Amino acid sequence: MPRQSTPPPGRFDVPATQPGQARTFGLVALGGAVGTGLRVVVAELGLEWDGISVAVPVVNLVGAFAMGAFLVLLQRRHALDSAARRRRLLLLGTGLIGGFTTYSGLAMDAVVLLSERTVVAGIAYPVVTVLGGALAAWAGIAMAQRLQRVALRRCKS
Repeated sequence: MPRQSTPPPGRFDVPATQPGQARTFGLVALGGAVGTGLRVVVAELGLEWDGISVAVPVVNLVGAFAMGAFLVLLQRRHALDSAARRRRLLLLGTGLIGGFTTYSGLAMDAVVLLSERTVVAGIAYPVVTVLGGALAAWAGIAMAQRLQRVALRRCKS
């Protein structure tokens, strides 16, 4: 049986399913409930910088890092088992990490900054957060790949 090739990190297309749609919804809903709850916990910490809440950038940066690492680890662990990969992606990726992060919070914070502060702050806030998120995702991918190489070397020793 030929080995299936695995998609690169971030290339996990989740096709729509007919019979398992209730299960799909349940996995995403469960993960999303936990992720959203964790986001509320972070928001309640009252993280501020110069009078501006930084809870939204914190959850988005942590979420981007986690998603990058998660996709690499998911790809490695379930390279041949697409059903298990799909369930974990729905529960932990789409649900948990998706519920933890918030684009709408980022957009609303930017609007508030535009109306209450300055145009520079209102534009810089989302731009820096999105670029920081891309760097965080890259760092998560790099860290997970490094950990896999170290673990592989230890197994061979």
